[in-house]
Amino acid sequence: MNAALELHGVGKEYPGPPVTRALSGVNLRVDQGEYVGIVGPSGSGKSTLLNLLGALDRPTEGTIAIDGHEISTLSDRKLSAVRGRRIGFVFQSFNLIDGLDAVDNVSLGMLYAAIPERQRRQRSLAALERVGLAHRAAHRPSRLSGGERQRVAIARALATDPALLLADEPTGNLDTRTGNTVLELFDQLHADGCTIVLITHDPDIVARLPRQHHDPRWRDRPRHPDQLMTAPVDTATESADKPARPLTTVALARSRVRWRDLPSVATVGPRTRRVRSLLTAIGIAIGIAALVAVLGIAQSAKADLIAQLDALGTNRLQVQAGQSTTGNEAQLPERADDQIRRIPAVRNVAATTGVDATVRRSDRIPEGQTGGIVPRAGDIGLLDTIGGTVADGRWHDNASIHLPTVVLGSKAAERLGIDHVDGRTVLIGDQWFTVIGILDPIPLYETLDSAVFVGYPIAAERFNTPANPGTVYVTTDPDSIDAVRDVIGATANPLHPNEVKVSNPTDALAARRAVSSTLTALLLGLGGVALLVGGIGIANVMVIGVLERRTEIGVRRALGATRGHIRTQFLLEAIVLGALGGLLGVGLGVAVTTAYTTARHTALAMPANALVGGFAAAVVIGAVAGLSPAARAARLAPADAIRPA
Repeated sequence: MNAALELHGVGKEYPGPPVTRALSGVNLRVDQGEYVGIVGPSGSGKSTLLNLLGALDRPTEGTIAIDGHEISTLSDRKLSAVRGRRIGFVFQSFNLIDGLDAVDNVSLGMLYAAIPERQRRQRSLAALERVGLAHRAAHRPSRLSGGERQRVAIARALATDPALLLADEPTGNLDTRTGNTVLELFDQLHADGCTIVLITHDPDIVARLPRQHHDPRWRDRPRHPDQLMTAPVDTATESADKPARPLTTVALARSRVRWRDLPSVATVGPRTRRVRSLLTAIGIAIGIAALVAVLGIAQSAKADLIAQLDALGTNRLQVQAGQSTTGNEAQLPERADDQIRRIPAVRNVAATTGVDATVRRSDRIPEGQTGGIVPRAGDIGLLDTIGGTVADGRWHDNASIHLPTVVLGSKAAERLGIDHVDGRTVLIGDQWFTVIGILDPIPLYETLDSAVFVGYPIAAERFNTPANPGTVYVTTDPDSIDAVRDVIGATANPLHPNEVKVSNPTDALAARRAVSSTLTALLLGLGGVALLVGGIGIANVMVIGVLERRTEIGVRRALGATRGHIRTQFLLEAIVLGALGGLLGVGLGVAVTTAYTTARHTALAMPANALVGGFAAAVVIGAVAGLSPAARAARLAPADAIRPA
């Protein structure tokens, strides 16, 4: 008969201080098809021996062979394949995963054997039916009794059809009736050729085992602290003629997980701890929302600015008097506007001049309370030149410029309390003027919104306003604006061209855009800080998760998971948390941007790179945050992870 397990001089020490010796000089052979009991009192090292037999731990000294393969020569992946595919474990404390229902707990061992999901479920249900729990397949461990949980653990061991079953006090937490049911199930497995090694200290169970392995000194006194089971005491073996199921060459295989099963593996932690996962994801979401909203608002503002420029045109110039060489305020020549009209590329020219008077709603208002309203004399063509429109009434014509009539800018009308033109009058200086028009806001020339406009002739007649223009507004051919700008100073004031100041009103919008860009960069920086904090939050939660889920890690390793599988699982969980935060953040960012643009009555312009980049950033941050916890989880030795704290 070939040996299923063979130990020679096996010892196990746990580092201290002080150093603890759990086993010393253990020699044991278990043939294929045998049913062997490892017998001894609590604390004698039985569970340590079982961990060594199941390749969950490595001995400090001696050799262990499974089906002729020395475990010290096997790689982690091959050793994991041996555990997962052909060894079944029944732990004393059940070791079920709380976040999975009974059928998923049972199918966990087949996950690392790359068995398709449908087949895993069928075999799991069959195993649960075998232990009498098919009706509890959808229940989680918290809703099962102790006996039911133990039977689920046994079903998990049976589902992989193991050639070797290792059971650690399988009836220790069960009542007598349920315990007998479990032992009868083991008897059936043994009859089918399964090799079984059962650890127990119960004399009733010992009496029914075909073979026992124990230290005779336990019968009379406690075990010596430095020695365990150096000589087996065997009863007659009943399994010599039974057909055995060999481990064959499974050690040459490798444990693996199918790609399509990775999503379910990656979401175990988040699904089990939903509130914690959501709160963790919110940390990332805040940063992503800030980034997306800032980029979306900036892009929408930029689009709105471009739309304004397209509507208003960039072919507009504003000509004003600068300073003389002596530092005094200069003045444009009286015919400056007519001179500018002679430039071939110039389309429209209109001038305005300040009127030396105050504007009031009535004579009961003191003259000093002007409210920032400025009277101006303007040409008939001013409205077309500046791109203005009339909200109510009309603009000046050839008749009204000679009459005491006035057109109000939008802000001037608001400050004067005038919202329509019928019969309205204002006091300019000490003379009443009839309101004939109210303008809409003028985007490129906001200073004109606070002005009231009268004709040049009436301004000269009533207030001695000079004919010299204060400001000349010019529109040109779009392609010639730079050429006109170069010559307009010398044209407007040939004697002193350096005293002419020429500007493009769209430059002010561009400057405003530059300020907005600076603010955008600042807000992006703040969003980056929020992302960093969120990443630290994910790392912290993952580290805590590793500490809390040590048993789960140990169970998965016992069922065939490699270090790489554990590392991948925890890394994917961190990525899932990052992705969840990314989705929440992108959605929140879009909502904030939509609300902002709606309030500002501007078009929504959400850049696709902000959405994709925000989500990708969250995923990357989740991955980076999960690297260290994932590596830490993978480094846990199976026996250490599964050992009760």
